[in-house]
Amino acid sequence: MSAPAAAPRSLSAFCPWAADEGVRIYLRPVALLPADAAVDAAVLPLAGGRFAFALVEVTVRTGWRIDRAVAPLSDVMA
Repeated sequence: MSAPAAAPRSLSAFCPWAADEGVRIYLRPVALLPADAAVDAAVLPLAGGRFAFALVEVTVRTGWRIDRAVAPLSDVMA
């Protein structure tokens, strides 16, 4: 399996069929860091614990097709 590519600026640019029936979108936090070091607004605590994350892996799945990309949390929240 290859490493995920950097995400484009919108989900529709990354995967235009994402709004179709039966498509599932998964988000997985990546780039963990200690929560007390997270002073940036684009960083969220992970489940209220002692870690935070700044990047999200976006996985879009429909049937057998799976597309993945990693994006900054600020882009995903926009």
